[in-house]
Amino acid sequence: MDCPTRSEDSRRRLALSVSVAWWVTCAMALVPAAASTTAPETADPANEEESVRRSVAASLDGVVEIDQVRGTVVVSGWDRPKVEVTGRLGRDLDSVLLERRGERVLLRVHESLRGASADLSIRVPRGARLEIESMSLDLRVTGVEGGVDSNVVSGTQRLTGSGMDSGVVRLETVSGVLQVDGLLGELVLLAVSGPVGVDATVRQLRVDTVNGPQDLRLQGVRRAHVDSLNGPVALNLLGFSAPAVVRATTFNGTLDLGLGAGTPALIDAAAKHGRIDNQLGGDERRREMSGYQAALETRVGAQEDLEEPSAQVSVSTYRGDILLRPLR
Repeated sequence: MDCPTRSEDSRRRLALSVSVAWWVTCAMALVPAAASTTAPETADPANEEESVRRSVAASLDGVVEIDQVRGTVVVSGWDRPKVEVTGRLGRDLDSVLLERRGERVLLRVHESLRGASADLSIRVPRGARLEIESMSLDLRVTGVEGGVDSNVVSGTQRLTGSGMDSGVVRLETVSGVLQVDGLLGELVLLAVSGPVGVDATVRQLRVDTVNGPQDLRLQGVRRAHVDSLNGPVALNLLGFSAPAVVRATTFNGTLDLGLGAGTPALIDAAAKHGRIDNQLGGDERRREMSGYQAALETRVGAQEDLEEPSAQVSVSTYRGDILLRPLR
Protein backbone atom coordinates (compact mmCIF):
# COMPACT_ATOMS: atom_id res chain seq x y z
CA MET A 1 0.00 0.00 0.00
CA ASP A 2 1.42 3.39 -1.03
CA CYS A 3 1.50 6.59 0.94
CA PRO A 4 -1.94 8.31 0.76
CA THR A 5 -2.38 10.51 -2.33
CA ARG A 6 -4.99 13.04 -3.44
CA SER A 7 -6.64 13.29 -6.86
CA GLU A 8 -5.73 16.20 -9.11
CA ASP A 9 -9.36 17.34 -9.03
CA SER A 10 -9.34 17.49 -5.24
CA ARG A 11 -6.09 19.42 -5.20
CA ARG A 12 -7.39 22.01 -7.64
CA ARG A 13 -10.67 22.49 -5.79
CA LEU A 14 -9.05 22.68 -2.36
CA ALA A 15 -6.36 25.06 -3.60
CA LEU A 16 -9.10 27.31 -4.93
CA SER A 17 -10.94 27.15 -1.59
CA VAL A 18 -7.78 28.05 0.31
CA SER A 19 -7.26 31.00 -2.06
CA VAL A 20 -10.83 32.18 -1.44
CA ALA A 21 -10.33 31.91 2.32
CA TRP A 22 -7.11 33.96 2.08
CA TRP A 23 -8.81 36.76 0.13
CA VAL A 24 -11.74 36.79 2.54
CA THR A 25 -9.33 37.14 5.48
CA CYS A 26 -7.53 40.04 3.79
CA ALA A 27 -10.82 41.78 3.01
CA MET A 28 -12.02 41.44 6.59
CA ALA A 29 -8.76 42.89 7.85
CA LEU A 30 -9.47 46.08 5.89
CA VAL A 31 -12.99 46.55 7.23
CA PRO A 32 -12.06 48.20 10.58
CA ALA A 33 -9.83 50.74 8.84
CA ALA A 34 -12.53 51.65 6.37
CA ALA A 35 -15.22 51.74 9.03
CA SER A 36 -13.21 54.15 11.19
CA THR A 37 -13.47 56.88 8.54
CA THR A 38 -17.26 57.02 8.69
CA ALA A 39 -19.55 57.98 11.53
CA PRO A 40 -21.55 55.09 13.05
CA GLU A 41 -25.11 54.81 11.80
CA THR A 42 -28.01 55.12 14.19
CA ALA A 43 -30.35 52.14 13.98
CA ASP A 44 -33.95 52.88 13.15
CA PRO A 45 -36.10 50.44 15.17
CA ALA A 46 -38.85 50.69 12.57
CA ASN A 47 -36.51 49.31 9.90
CA GLU A 48 -34.73 46.59 11.86
CA GLU A 49 -36.50 43.80 9.98
CA GLU A 50 -38.87 43.43 7.07
CA SER A 51 -41.13 40.45 6.42
CA VAL A 52 -41.14 38.87 2.97
CA ARG A 53 -43.51 36.51 1.19
CA ARG A 54 -42.89 35.84 -2.50
CA SER A 55 -43.60 32.99 -4.91
CA VAL A 56 -43.00 32.12 -8.56
CA ALA A 57 -44.05 29.25 -10.84
CA ALA A 58 -41.35 26.61 -11.32
CA SER A 59 -40.71 23.38 -13.20
CA LEU A 60 -41.18 20.24 -11.12
CA ASP A 61 -37.71 19.03 -12.13
CA GLY A 62 -35.91 22.30 -12.84
CA VAL A 63 -33.10 24.11 -11.04
CA VAL A 64 -33.46 26.47 -8.08
CA GLU A 65 -30.46 28.75 -7.63
CA ILE A 66 -29.88 30.47 -4.28
CA ASP A 67 -27.15 33.03 -4.83
CA GLN A 68 -25.23 34.98 -2.17
CA VAL A 69 -27.92 34.88 0.52
CA ARG A 70 -26.44 35.43 3.99
CA GLY A 71 -28.00 34.36 7.28
CA THR A 72 -30.24 31.35 7.84
CA VAL A 73 -32.07 29.42 5.13
CA VAL A 74 -34.30 26.36 5.49
CA VAL A 75 -35.17 24.62 2.20
CA SER A 76 -37.85 21.94 2.01
CA GLY A 77 -39.36 20.06 -0.91
CA TRP A 78 -43.05 19.93 -1.72
CA ASP A 79 -45.28 18.65 -4.56
CA ARG A 80 -46.33 22.04 -5.98
CA PRO A 81 -44.90 23.54 -9.21
CA LYS A 82 -43.70 26.74 -7.58
CA VAL A 83 -41.03 28.21 -5.34
CA GLU A 84 -42.22 30.07 -2.26
CA VAL A 85 -40.04 32.27 -0.05
CA THR A 86 -41.13 33.49 3.39
CA GLY A 87 -39.29 34.99 6.33
CA ARG A 88 -37.63 38.19 7.40
CA LEU A 89 -34.98 40.43 5.94
CA GLY A 90 -32.45 41.94 8.32
CA ARG A 91 -31.68 45.63 8.43
CA ASP A 92 -29.78 46.92 5.36
CA LEU A 93 -31.21 44.27 3.05
CA ASP A 94 -32.95 46.10 0.22
CA SER A 95 -35.05 43.54 -1.60
CA VAL A 96 -35.51 39.94 -2.73
CA LEU A 97 -35.09 38.97 -6.36
CA LEU A 98 -37.13 35.87 -7.18
CA GLU A 99 -37.66 35.18 -10.85
CA ARG A 100 -37.98 32.33 -13.32
CA ARG A 101 -35.56 32.06 -16.23
CA GLY A 102 -36.64 29.13 -18.37
CA GLU A 103 -36.21 25.95 -16.33
CA ARG A 104 -34.32 27.84 -13.61
CA VAL A 105 -35.54 29.91 -10.67
CA LEU A 106 -33.13 32.47 -9.20
CA LEU A 107 -33.26 33.76 -5.63
CA ARG A 108 -30.98 36.62 -4.62
CA VAL A 109 -31.14 39.13 -1.76
CA HIS A 110 -29.82 42.62 -2.52
CA GLU A 111 -27.96 44.20 0.38
CA SER A 112 -27.04 47.85 0.89
CA LEU A 113 -24.50 47.04 3.63
CA ARG A 114 -22.04 44.16 3.45
CA GLY A 115 -22.70 41.54 6.12
CA ALA A 116 -26.46 42.01 6.45
CA SER A 117 -28.38 38.74 6.84
CA ALA A 118 -31.79 37.18 6.27
CA ASP A 119 -33.88 34.44 7.90
CA LEU A 120 -35.77 32.63 5.15
CA SER A 121 -37.88 29.53 4.61
CA ILE A 122 -37.88 28.33 0.99
CA ARG A 123 -40.18 25.67 -0.44
CA VAL A 124 -39.19 24.15 -3.79
CA PRO A 125 -40.56 21.37 -6.01
CA ARG A 126 -39.45 18.03 -4.60
CA GLY A 127 -37.79 17.00 -7.87
CA ALA A 128 -35.84 20.25 -8.30
CA ARG A 129 -32.06 20.53 -8.12
CA LEU A 130 -30.58 23.09 -5.73
CA GLU A 131 -27.54 25.20 -6.61
CA ILE A 132 -26.31 27.34 -3.71
CA GLU A 133 -23.45 29.84 -3.41
CA SER A 134 -22.82 31.96 -0.31
CA MET A 135 -20.05 33.49 1.76
CA SER A 136 -21.80 32.91 5.10
CA LEU A 137 -24.92 30.80 5.53
CA ASP A 138 -26.56 28.37 7.94
CA LEU A 139 -28.39 25.98 5.63
CA ARG A 140 -30.89 23.19 6.28
CA VAL A 141 -32.23 21.05 3.42
CA THR A 142 -34.93 18.37 3.61
CA GLY A 143 -37.22 16.63 1.12
CA VAL A 144 -35.32 17.60 -2.05
CA GLU A 145 -34.81 14.70 -4.47
CA GLY A 146 -33.28 16.40 -7.53
CA GLY A 147 -29.84 16.79 -5.98
CA VAL A 148 -27.90 19.57 -4.27
CA ASP A 149 -24.73 21.45 -5.23
CA SER A 150 -23.84 23.82 -2.38
CA ASN A 151 -20.68 25.88 -1.88
CA VAL A 152 -20.70 27.93 1.34
CA VAL A 153 -17.49 29.51 2.65
CA SER A 154 -18.54 29.54 6.33
CA GLY A 155 -21.57 28.34 8.25
CA THR A 156 -23.32 25.04 8.95
CA GLN A 157 -24.79 22.97 6.14
CA ARG A 158 -27.21 20.23 7.24
CA LEU A 159 -28.99 17.93 4.82
CA THR A 160 -31.35 14.99 5.14
CA GLY A 161 -31.29 12.69 2.12
CA SER A 162 -34.64 11.80 0.58
CA GLY A 163 -33.93 8.50 -1.17
CA MET A 164 -31.38 6.21 -2.80
CA ASP A 165 -32.58 7.31 -6.26
CA SER A 166 -32.25 11.03 -5.55
CA GLY A 167 -29.75 13.24 -7.39
CA VAL A 168 -26.12 13.73 -6.42
CA VAL A 169 -25.54 15.75 -3.25
CA ARG A 170 -22.33 17.81 -3.19
CA LEU A 171 -21.51 20.09 -0.24
CA GLU A 172 -18.36 22.23 -0.04
CA THR A 173 -17.02 24.59 2.62
CA VAL A 174 -13.87 26.46 3.57
CA SER A 175 -14.42 26.90 7.32
CA GLY A 176 -17.88 25.51 8.06
CA VAL A 177 -19.64 22.39 9.32
CA LEU A 178 -21.04 19.65 7.06
CA GLN A 179 -23.65 17.26 8.50
CA VAL A 180 -25.68 14.72 6.49
CA ASP A 181 -28.21 12.01 7.39
CA GLY A 182 -31.02 10.07 5.75
CA LEU A 183 -31.01 8.10 2.46
CA LEU A 184 -28.74 9.09 -0.43
CA GLY A 185 -27.58 7.68 -3.73
CA GLU A 186 -24.33 9.61 -4.12
CA LEU A 187 -22.74 12.04 -1.65
CA VAL A 188 -19.65 14.24 -2.04
CA LEU A 189 -18.31 16.33 0.86
CA LEU A 190 -15.31 18.68 0.52
CA ALA A 191 -13.98 20.79 3.40
CA VAL A 192 -10.84 22.84 3.99
CA SER A 193 -11.30 23.37 7.73
CA GLY A 194 -14.17 22.14 9.85
CA PRO A 195 -15.87 18.96 11.04
CA VAL A 196 -17.71 16.56 8.74
CA GLY A 197 -20.39 14.19 9.99
CA VAL A 198 -22.45 11.56 8.17
CA ASP A 199 -25.04 9.18 9.62
CA ALA A 200 -26.76 7.80 6.55
CA THR A 201 -27.61 4.99 4.21
CA VAL A 202 -25.61 5.94 1.14
CA ARG A 203 -24.64 4.00 -1.98
CA GLN A 204 -21.58 6.06 -3.02
CA LEU A 205 -19.55 8.41 -0.84
CA ARG A 206 -16.56 10.66 -1.24
CA VAL A 207 -15.19 12.77 1.64
CA ASP A 208 -12.12 14.97 1.26
CA THR A 209 -10.87 17.25 4.06
CA VAL A 210 -7.72 19.24 4.82
CA ASN A 211 -8.16 20.05 8.54
CA GLY A 212 -10.82 18.80 10.90
CA PRO A 213 -12.36 15.56 12.15
CA GLN A 214 -14.56 13.18 10.20
CA ASP A 215 -17.27 11.16 11.98
CA LEU A 216 -18.90 8.78 9.50
CA ARG A 217 -21.56 6.16 10.20
CA LEU A 218 -22.59 4.34 7.02
CA GLN A 219 -25.12 1.71 6.04
CA GLY A 220 -25.60 0.05 2.65
CA VAL A 221 -22.46 1.55 1.14
CA ARG A 222 -21.11 0.17 -2.16
CA ARG A 223 -18.29 2.62 -2.94
CA ALA A 224 -16.61 4.95 -0.45
CA HIS A 225 -13.44 7.03 -0.70
CA VAL A 226 -12.48 8.90 2.47
CA ASP A 227 -9.40 11.13 2.55
CA SER A 228 -8.05 13.41 5.31
CA LEU A 229 -4.86 15.43 5.23
CA ASN A 230 -4.79 16.48 8.88
CA GLY A 231 -7.36 15.22 11.35
CA PRO A 232 -8.84 12.05 12.84
CA VAL A 233 -11.26 9.81 10.93
CA ALA A 234 -13.90 7.66 12.62
CA LEU A 235 -15.41 5.31 10.02
CA ASN A 236 -18.24 3.07 11.25
CA LEU A 237 -19.55 0.56 8.70
CA LEU A 238 -22.84 -1.01 9.74
CA GLY A 239 -23.39 -2.93 6.51
CA PHE A 240 -22.62 -3.05 2.81
CA SER A 241 -24.31 -3.30 -0.55
CA ALA A 242 -22.19 -6.12 -1.96
CA PRO A 243 -19.80 -6.15 -3.58
CA ALA A 244 -18.44 -3.10 -1.78
CA VAL A 245 -15.11 -1.29 -1.96
CA VAL A 246 -14.16 1.14 0.81
CA ARG A 247 -10.91 3.12 1.00
CA ALA A 248 -9.90 5.47 3.82
CA THR A 249 -6.60 7.33 4.19
CA THR A 250 -5.15 9.94 6.51
CA PHE A 251 -1.83 11.70 6.21
CA ASN A 252 -1.62 12.99 9.79
CA GLY A 253 -4.26 11.61 12.14
CA THR A 254 -5.72 8.50 13.71
CA LEU A 255 -8.05 6.20 11.80
CA ASP A 256 -10.76 4.37 13.76
CA LEU A 257 -12.57 1.66 11.77
CA GLY A 258 -15.67 0.11 13.32
CA LEU A 259 -17.38 -2.89 11.68
CA GLY A 260 -20.90 -4.16 12.29
CA ALA A 261 -21.26 -7.54 13.93
CA GLY A 262 -21.22 -10.46 11.48
CA THR A 263 -20.37 -8.24 8.51
CA PRO A 264 -18.09 -10.22 6.17
CA ALA A 265 -15.14 -8.15 4.94
CA LEU A 266 -11.54 -8.40 3.84
CA ILE A 267 -9.59 -5.65 5.59
CA ASP A 268 -6.18 -4.35 4.52
CA ALA A 269 -4.50 -1.93 6.96
CA ALA A 270 -1.14 -0.14 6.84
CA ALA A 271 0.46 2.49 9.09
CA LYS A 272 3.72 4.03 7.90
CA HIS A 273 4.55 5.73 11.20
CA GLY A 274 2.11 4.28 13.70
CA ARG A 275 0.57 1.15 15.20
CA ILE A 276 -2.37 -1.09 14.30
CA ASP A 277 -4.64 -2.41 17.04
CA ASN A 278 -6.81 -5.22 15.65
CA GLN A 279 -9.75 -5.91 17.97
CA LEU A 280 -11.76 -7.52 15.17
CA GLY A 281 -9.71 -10.71 15.22
CA GLY A 282 -10.53 -12.87 12.22
CA ASP A 283 -8.04 -14.63 10.02
CA GLU A 284 -5.22 -12.14 10.59
CA ARG A 285 -1.95 -12.07 8.68
CA ARG A 286 0.74 -9.58 9.60
CA ARG A 287 2.73 -8.35 6.61
CA GLU A 288 6.11 -6.80 6.03
CA MET A 289 5.97 -3.63 3.93
CA SER A 290 9.06 -1.64 3.11
CA GLY A 291 9.05 1.67 4.99
CA TYR A 292 5.90 0.85 6.99
CA GLN A 293 5.92 0.32 10.74
CA ALA A 294 2.84 -1.93 10.71
CA ALA A 295 0.70 -3.70 8.11
CA LEU A 296 -1.85 -6.52 8.20
CA GLU A 297 -4.63 -8.25 6.34
CA THR A 298 -7.58 -9.90 8.05
CA ARG A 299 -10.81 -11.60 6.93
CA VAL A 300 -13.70 -11.14 9.34
CA GLY A 301 -17.43 -11.75 9.57
CA ALA A 302 -19.88 -14.61 9.35
CA GLN A 303 -18.50 -15.82 6.01
CA GLU A 304 -14.78 -15.98 6.72
CA ASP A 305 -14.50 -19.16 4.65
CA LEU A 306 -15.82 -17.57 1.45
CA GLU A 307 -13.35 -16.79 -1.32
CA GLU A 308 -15.02 -13.45 -2.09
CA PRO A 309 -16.17 -11.42 0.95
CA SER A 310 -18.99 -8.91 0.55
CA ALA A 311 -16.62 -5.98 1.07
CA GLN A 312 -12.99 -5.04 0.60
CA VAL A 313 -11.89 -2.34 3.04
CA SER A 314 -8.52 -0.60 2.79
CA VAL A 315 -7.33 1.78 5.51
CA SER A 316 -3.96 3.52 5.71
CA THR A 317 -2.21 6.38 7.46
CA TYR A 318 1.13 8.05 6.99
CA ARG A 319 1.46 9.37 10.53
CA GLY A 320 -1.01 8.02 13.09
CA ASP A 321 -2.44 4.85 14.62
CA ILE A 322 -5.17 2.57 13.24
CA LEU A 323 -7.84 0.91 15.38
CA LEU A 324 -9.93 -1.96 14.01
CA ARG A 325 -12.89 -2.72 16.29
CA PRO A 326 -16.34 -4.33 16.30
CA LEU A 327 -19.42 -2.14 16.68
CA ARG A 328 -21.45 -3.00 19.74
